Amino acid sequence: MPGILSLSSWGVGLLVAGLTLAPAPLRESPRTDLDSFTDEQLDRDLQDELDDVFENHQPEDVGNVETMQRELMEALSDDGDEGAEMEISLADLEAEMQEAGTSVADVVHDALER
Repeated sequence: MPGILSLSSWGVGLLVAGLTLAPAPLRESPRTDLDSFTDEQLDRDLQDELDDVFENHQPEDVGNVETMQRELMEALSDDGDEGAEMEISLADLEAEMQEAGTSVADVVHDALER
């Protein structure tokens, strides 16, 4: 399914680009510093988070932005994470996006709108 793979790769690329925009600030609660991840590591970990969404949808499903945004945000959440999906958390992603002046939801929405 080339359409799904290219959207997946494109969306992951957009998230990786957003994650690398700003350095991580000091925080009281410990979190994974995603700035220390290589692009390849971020790509792999985001693919682990999102793979179920792209396995279950056909390319034409991407036209429904609201449905895809809900599915992607659910996949990025920590609910039901196991194994490789536990490398990064939604809180880690949100902290990185906040540093870049945006949010995970906004990045996902913008990626789907393109």
